[in-house]
Amino acid sequence: MRGFTEALRADLKGSGVGVTLFECGVVKTPYWEHNPGSRERVPKMGKLVPELTPDQVASAIIGGIEHNRHYVVTPFMMKMTILQHAVAPAVVQWLMTATGYKRPR
Repeated sequence: MRGFTEALRADLKGSGVGVTLFECGVVKTPYWEHNPGSRERVPKMGKLVPELTPDQVASAIIGGIEHNRHYVVTPFMMKMTILQHAVAPAVVQWLMTATGYKRPR
């Protein structure tokens, strides 16, 4: 998604149209009730990232657009996960895989 966003931003440069990439953890919505088994697919490591309300997500997105930010990440623990991935990608990927969904055999 990041690559697509960067390419889109480059394509739209000078057009007056901005592009903001938004990343967050789990959002408290009915999605989880309407998609059985989806909650189990969130890596257990994701429990370190607090769930957000739709209002928190909307506020972060609007703030990012209003300030013409290229990249908005919320909450803080999600930012820390992304930073850790930048510093030690193999370790974070291993943790995500090790604590993630295991397909029944």
